[in-house]
Amino acid sequence: FVFQSCFLKVHDNPQAREAYSRDEWTPWTGGIVERGGGTAGGVSPYASAPSSSSSPAPSSPTLSSQLAEAGIASGGFSLEANANYAGRVLVDGRQNLKSSVEECGESCLANPQCTTFSYCPKPEGCY
Repeated sequence: FVFQSCFLKVHDNPQAREAYSRDEWTPWTGGIVERGGGTAGGVSPYASAPSSSSSPAPSSPTLSSQLAEAGIASGGFSLEANANYAGRVLVDGRQNLKSSVEECGESCLANPQCTTFSYCPKPEGCY
């Protein structure tokens, strides 16, 4: 699958966080929509994520990748790095390219049927 694919899905029990794959070799970032109450734990989508150095280098991970690594909710959805969440595909990601995982999550939030999504953040694509 191509870089920046954003698959929107529906799952009967999204909170179960069922995934087709979940491990360090899974290139996808999975997300679950948190409807009816904003971000889980009150975390701002722009909050600083923990970092390993006090002055990040230009090549340091993006905020979205840091949030995904930590599994922190962002803008009405929670993220999990290295997870391709299960669900029936509502919108094929090959025709739904988004520039960031946040934009993918916003796309899911805008679709009332969408409960989970999977985003391909790797320039070389995802399998």
